[in-house]
Formats: sequence, structure tokens, C-alpha cells
Amino acid sequence: MAPTADEMLAETREFLMWLEGSRLPRLGAEDVSLTAKVPFNVVMCREVLARRFAELATATLEALGRERFAATALLARSAVETGAALWYLAQSVESAVASGKSADVKDRVLRLLHGSRTTPEAPSAISVLTFVDVVDKQVEGVRRTYDRLSEMAHPNWAGTLYLFGRPDRDARACVFGPSADGPELVLRTAAIVSGTCFLVKLALQKVEANLDRLVTICEGELGAA
Repeated sequence: MAPTADEMLAETREFLMWLEGSRLPRLGAEDVSLTAKVPFNVVMCREVLARRFAELATATLEALGRERFAATALLARSAVETGAALWYLAQSVESAVASGKSADVKDRVLRLLHGSRTTPEAPSAISVLTFVDVVDKQVEGVRRTYDRLSEMAHPNWAGTLYLFGRPDRDARACVFGPSADGPELVLRTAAIVSGTCFLVKLALQKVEANLDRLVTICEGELGAA
């Protein structure tokens, strides 16, 4: 039997409480490696992305509870992007460990932490669609879900008339107010945020499982140089 919206929301709140409570208050280079900078940057990136996800997912639930569906779509889309970025980070670390080389993860983490589309001297930001498509290759349907959220996040039909109006063609009128599909939107959003929390949990586990080996690789490269 499929879980209800209330069950998924309860599990999501429990996970977010754990996520917020398990973050590092401070990170020193000595906590990761005395010589290699890349693993330190990986952990720093993990921490800021986890915090961003926790804030956005919590705000999504708050907006959903007030039936602010346009705000919910915007926040949920940003939460999905951030969860996908964490997965991209985890996959990059895993690939570096598998190859025994840190060059790719070094570049990707630099762009995750400092990337920008408006500051010419900064490294180029990675497109959020890159993150989403990386996840979609392993979890089919993520890109489709993201595109649906984007439709509601924009002032298109899905983000305007669908959410705020109910046209009556026979009466040649329109009744304004909350979407008639409120219960369906709650269930759909609960599933999206719950699924993204699971993705985030796996991503954090991947980074943790591969961190020591990444440190060894990076320290070995420095020693060889």
C-alpha cells in the first residue's frame, strides 16, 4: 500500500531534523587532511549543500502547510536542484576514488563552491540541469518531475490559472481562489520532497564512505609531485 501524504511528510520532517542536527559547526583543514586541500573542499561543499537543502525543504513544507502552492513549487524545485547537486558531488567523489585521480573532482568542487554566471573572474557555474540529468540516469523520472515543478514555478498556465483560477466556460466567468487540486498537489509535493530526502541521505553516505580513500589519493598525488 502506497504511503499517505501525512506519512511521507512525517518521515520528511524527521529526516530534516536529523540533517540539521548532524551538521558540523566548524571544519578545520586538520579535521580532513594536513596536506591535501581537495578533500577539505569536498567536506565544505557537502556541509553547505546539506544546509541549503535542509532550509529549502523545511520552507517547502511550511508553504505547503499553508497551501501556498506557487511558493511550494518554487521552493520544492530549488530543493530538488540542491539534492541533485549533492548527488553530483557524491558521484564525483566516487568516480575519483574509482579512477585513482582527483583532477575532475577538484574542478567540480571548485565550481560548486565558487561558480558564478555574473562574476567574470569566478569559475563558471555548473548548470542545475547537469545535476538533475546525472540523477535522472539512475533514478528515472527525476527530470520529468523537475520540469513539472519548473512549469508551476513560472507564470505559465500551471503557475497561474491552474493554481489560482477556475474558469467556467458555460457561465463565461472565472472563480478565483486556491486550486481545486489541492489534495493532489499536497500528495505530489510530499512524494517529491520525501524522495529527494532519500537521495540526499544516499549522497551523504556516498561521500562519507569514499572520503578516506579520496584523502589517500590526494595525499599520494602531492607526495608524487
